[in-house]
Amino acid sequence: NRRIYAKLRYGIAVEGESGLTRVFPIDWAHPENNEFAVAQEASVLNERTGAVRRPDVVVYVNGLALATIGLKK
Repeated sequence: NRRIYAKLRYGIAVEGESGLTRVFPIDWAHPENNEFAVAQEASVLNERTGAVRRPDVVVYVNGLALATIGLKK
């Protein structure tokens, strides 16, 4: 969790033609630049076991699933 948090928060080092640079998956300083989406009952396949899970609500930011929510009565 710490490694994933660090990459989301502080960026990912990428080497390109102009040298080493950082890519930020989420724009924390300007949230309006991000894309937000919410999906209801999105299917998630566990490739190792073949099991399919369907959380009630999945919250995406820039295509990354950041939260899953299970709703109960």
